[in-house]
Amino acid sequence: STSSIEKFDSDGVRVTTNYPFTVSTTIQKVRTISGDRFAVTYTGGNDSVSIRNNDGTASTTVASGLACGTNCDPTDILELPDGRFLISYQIAAVQGIELYSSTFVRIGTFFQNSTLLQNISSMALLANGNVLACSSTFNVCEQLAISGSVGVRVGSSAFIDDASRVRQPTDVVVVP
Repeated sequence: STSSIEKFDSDGVRVTTNYPFTVSTTIQKVRTISGDRFAVTYTGGNDSVSIRNNDGTASTTVASGLACGTNCDPTDILELPDGRFLISYQIAAVQGIELYSSTFVRIGTFFQNSTLLQNISSMALLANGNVLACSSTFNVCEQLAISGSVGVRVGSSAFIDDASRVRQPTDVVVVP
C-alpha cells in the first residue's frame, strides 16, 4: 500500500504489534533518525511529518508551521550531525527547505529559491557536511553549505546537472 508501514524482524517474520499502521495519504519518504525513531513524510492530509518510535508507536508529529502556510506537502526529512532537522516541502507557489530544532521546533527557512530548486524530491548529507538537495522539476541536485541556520548554494551552477542522466530523481544516497 502507498499509505501503510509494515515491519519485519531480522528473520523476515512480519511484526504485528503496533504494525502495520497507516497515514492519511501517499507516503513520500521513510527515514531513520536518531533516538531509535524514524520519520514518515507524506503529502496531503495534515501536511505534517510523523515521527515514530522503532516499535511503531507514535512519538510526535511535526506541526505544519512552515513558511508556505497550509497544504505544504513535506517531501523529505534530513537529520543534520548537530541533531537539527531539515524538511523539504512543496506547494505550487512556494517550495523550499525549513530548519527545525532537535525537538522539532521550527527555526526558520533554511533555503528557498524556486529558480534553483523546485519539487525538492530528496536530500542527503555529503561527506564534507554540506546538504545535497535534488529537484525533480529541474533534474538537478544543488549543494548547499550550512551557514548557521541557512543554506548557501555552493558554486554558480548546479552540483549535479546532467538532465540526460538525472531525470526526476526520487531519492539520493551518498556512497563513500
